[in-house]
Amino acid sequence: MLKLFNRQGVSQITANKDVQRFLKFAVVGVCGTFVDFAVLTLLVKVFGVPLIAANTISYSAGVVNNFVLNRFWTFTESRSKPLVTQFLQFVVINIIALVLSDLIVGAVEGALHPTLGGNAYLAAKLLATVIVFFWNYFANRFWTYNDVDRVSVPE
Repeated sequence: MLKLFNRQGVSQITANKDVQRFLKFAVVGVCGTFVDFAVLTLLVKVFGVPLIAANTISYSAGVVNNFVLNRFWTFTESRSKPLVTQFLQFVVINIIALVLSDLIVGAVEGALHPTLGGNAYLAAKLLATVIVFFWNYFANRFWTYNDVDRVSVPE
């Protein structure tokens, strides 16, 4: 039988799949960020919820959105773990991310408030989102969705 892939080809395929996953993860992240920012703004501006509490609630809404999209679109090959196990791993990673996000938003908002006034929280949230994105991708790729590497590639 004709061998379609050599060892280097398999490595290249894996690298290409990881680039595709990273880009899909980024698209999912944008969707989750939209959910997060919309809920945050609604809670802060309309309901007057304190910033850190609002950030925690809005971040949680984004986490649920992102888990569903990542499970069924970004990491479609990841099915060897039960859904509940993956969700719990995803939640643990995102609890760490939430703490990072809250710390960044709390610290940066105060520093930016003299310049940006009442909208300083949005700039702080944007910075926190960028930093936390990289933590989320790599932690989820190598823990929550580490079973995608076990997908067989034709030899």
